[in-house]
Amino acid sequence: MELLCDSHHGQFIPQIMARRLHDADWFGVEIEKVIELDAGPYYNEWYWDTWNDILNSAVYTDENGQKWYLHHDGDLFAATETELENLDF
Repeated sequence: MELLCDSHHGQFIPQIMARRLHDADWFGVEIEKVIELDAGPYYNEWYWDTWNDILNSAVYTDENGQKWYLHHDGDLFAATETELENLDF
């Protein structure tokens, strides 16, 4: 697992990370959703719904063909499918 953004950013993690994910070529992070999240949590009633859409659709394929997914549990992580399966909830 790779830490992408730690929890001290709190409710601003989606606002901070959406554009970074889009710019890093994560599939499923559409520019329209990035723009929605740019407004921040105070000015967008759909902020968390938009973030959940990104969490559920974002995939990054690295140079070795490994697929990475997002896991947001306080901190935001990039994790492989195997790592996600082995998480203790």
